[in-house]
Amino acid sequence: MEKHYSGFATILGRPNVGKSTLLNALLGRKISVVTPTAQTTRNRILGIYDDESCQIVFQDTPGFLVPRDAMHEFMVDEVRRALEGTDVVLFMVDAAQGIGKREQELCAFVNVACGPQTENAGIPIFLIANKMDLVHPSEVQTCLEEIRSLPFERSVELITLSALHQTGVSDVLQAVKSALPEGPKYYDPDVLTDRTERFLVEELIREQAFLRVKEEIPHAIAVHVEEMLDAPDRKKVSISANLIVERESQRGILIGKGGSMVKAIGQDARKQIEELLGRPVFLELRVKVVEKWRKEQRALKELGYHRR
Repeated sequence: MEKHYSGFATILGRPNVGKSTLLNALLGRKISVVTPTAQTTRNRILGIYDDESCQIVFQDTPGFLVPRDAMHEFMVDEVRRALEGTDVVLFMVDAAQGIGKREQELCAFVNVACGPQTENAGIPIFLIANKMDLVHPSEVQTCLEEIRSLPFERSVELITLSALHQTGVSDVLQAVKSALPEGPKYYDPDVLTDRTERFLVEELIREQAFLRVKEEIPHAIAVHVEEMLDAPDRKKVSISANLIVERESQRGILIGKGGSMVKAIGQDARKQIEELLGRPVFLELRVKVVEKWRKEQRALKELGYHRR
């Protein structure tokens, strides 16, 4: 009987290094939303890769940061929990931006979480240099030397890639496969993520809102689906959702003149949701103010930002 390998691979990095883009590229499907805005990913999301010889449960995590409010504390806790019992660490850096204070802090964080006295002692760590397509050829060597200088307390293997252009992604997949322990399938082969359709719909709406608005407003936006109803023949679904912001001025911007902004967000989100669900969607969006929701534990829990 052929041996079967399985395990969890956790993707770590500071905000906007391309973690979600890598997860989507590894799976060949869109699971995590992607925008140019830092801190787009807020929840830990599992994406399941499956073939005859192995099953890899990739964990996309929020960008590592110093917490400033309850929302940030939840995000850092998601990173910490992702490392509990993981089999492989994918430490991702933006090669075009280089190594900064946040990478140093995350390296120290990983050294502690994977230290010799922990259950993660000895697990493989792969250093993923993303966005190599943005590094000038004359600067590649210097860039990689800087990345290799991160003070890991064990040897790590460096892999270069461009997740956006899907070059080097297969190298990551093969590296993780080679590092997996023997084990069973944790999920049915046809399961792509642990998240519900409702969660994915909320994420797609939030993605389109992020892409439409600028400055600080995206960080104040959350989405809550109040209702998802299938038609009796299941050929159409009706969705009612709220875009949540913290101030009335933000609500006005999201609504836009004559409702133009929220209408555009809804149109773009509906197309993405229809692709996800595989059937026509009627989407109703409203904009609601919940003051200081990022600082209130009760509000965070109601919006899905809590331990599962």
